[in-house]
Amino acid sequence: MKLIRTIYTLGLLAGLFASCSKESPLDGEQYYKQVYIVGAYEVVQQFDVAYGDGPQNAYVAIATGGSQNIDRNVEVVYMLDAPLKYQKLGDQFCSFPSMSTTIKAGDVYSRLPFTVETSGLDCDKLYALTFKIESVSDYVKQPKDTVLIMNLNLTNDFSGIYQ
Repeated sequence: MKLIRTIYTLGLLAGLFASCSKESPLDGEQYYKQVYIVGAYEVVQQFDVAYGDGPQNAYVAIATGGSQNIDRNVEVVYMLDAPLKYQKLGDQFCSFPSMSTTIKAGDVYSRLPFTVETSGLDCDKLYALTFKIESVSDYVKQPKDTVLIMNLNLTNDFSGIYQ
């Protein structure tokens, strides 16, 4: 009886020591990686653009989700889509150096820069651009946050609330 108890105890201890690992479960990724447009959960995002002569800079921010930073670059390609309730900003008023951006390894987000030519626009109209993630080179697109309607809010030096 004492021999069986000793064998059982040694087996239990061996099982406990074998199950202990030096690797922490928190060292690895806790979620699957997703790529999304920052602010797309709101569907319509307002972006202030100065109203004036010459091109004005703007951008769309893209990010990755997960519990750790990415370990390789992710190329994100955008496409312009038709807007819903806003007047589409004509092609002659916006310029895109590229329709793709790269989230660098170790970073969380990147920007897709573009310029908006505001001279010639009616400052009382609602102009918008719709962006959609067309493809990503790695990981997956977040299913809900891949489309953004960017409402261009034309501002000047006198914009704001004065009381």
